[in-house]
Amino acid sequence: MYFIKIFTSMIFVTFLMSNSIETIEPKLALKMVKKKDINFISAEELKKGITGTVVIPLNYISDYNILGKTPCSPLYTCVETFQKIIARFDFNKDSKFIFYDDSYGINATTLYHIFESMGYKNIAWLNGNYSKIIGLDPNQKAYNGYLKEIEEINRLLENENEMDMIKEYRESLSQLKRKLSILKPLLLIQNIDFIEKNSLNGNSITRELSYEHLSDVTELSLAVDNLQRYGSESNITIIDSCGMVDIVGNKYGNYLPGVDFLNWKSLVNRESQGMKSKKILIEIFNKLGLEKENQIYTYCMSGSEKAFYMSTALRIAEYNNVKVFTGNWDTWIGDTIE
Repeated sequence: MYFIKIFTSMIFVTFLMSNSIETIEPKLALKMVKKKDINFISAEELKKGITGTVVIPLNYISDYNILGKTPCSPLYTCVETFQKIIARFDFNKDSKFIFYDDSYGINATTLYHIFESMGYKNIAWLNGNYSKIIGLDPNQKAYNGYLKEIEEINRLLENENEMDMIKEYRESLSQLKRKLSILKPLLLIQNIDFIEKNSLNGNSITRELSYEHLSDVTELSLAVDNLQRYGSESNITIIDSCGMVDIVGNKYGNYLPGVDFLNWKSLVNRESQGMKSKKILIEIFNKLGLEKENQIYTYCMSGSEKAFYMSTALRIAEYNNVKVFTGNWDTWIGDTIE
């Protein structure tokens, strides 16, 4: 087997990190709601979310210039941008961060990788979106039932002329609203607010950085060259995580040569709205013929979130040598042409 060492021209501080990804299932996550120093982080601008959620949408921290390039590659965001946002929330340094979204986890797993690369170690990913958590909250079920009763009584009131019945309906409405007011603070899913991007101006803080699971365009180019040169004898594996519409429909009508294709949607458990189990993930990757000793790169030229999702699945399945290319076609084509 041939071997090639991949080098980047970047100078950075590294430290040893665990390759494992901590995944939390919804039932366990619910027990952690309102616990001290547990921070639930939404990677999307959700109107409703887990009680106490802090919203850090990916579009707040993604840095692209007018040419579509990431100026701080291979980071998804520039260090200064990210650190100012984190400083704005004044998190306890010993806090635990649990990331979630309403998109099967593609945004949450991306945010997980960003925090990880910035040196945060006490982090986890909630495997399942917030809408599924609603069904696990017994108070929410009762709350929804009262709302339906109120809706029905209001409908009856519109067509009622008898004063005695109107009085009875109104009394019932008053009682139901009191029940709602008691239950509302106990709900695990609440309306959540988010801070506007232009107000996130905290002081930057210094942390060690790691690119252990991130790849820039130079490194990926060397990996592609190695794969093309040595073929099946190469110790490089590159996985295109895009769906076929992204591959065929991109403006260049092309993809990286010599890669394996695995649509990120094949990793999704439709019922739980999260990722499939570790056992099933292992079966999927075994079927693809992946070698654990190989250096694996994941990418999706329509956006790196899907590549981060693929990387998460690989690491859960105990493929430890995984890196994500954080660029897109504009980054790849622009930089390789230069």
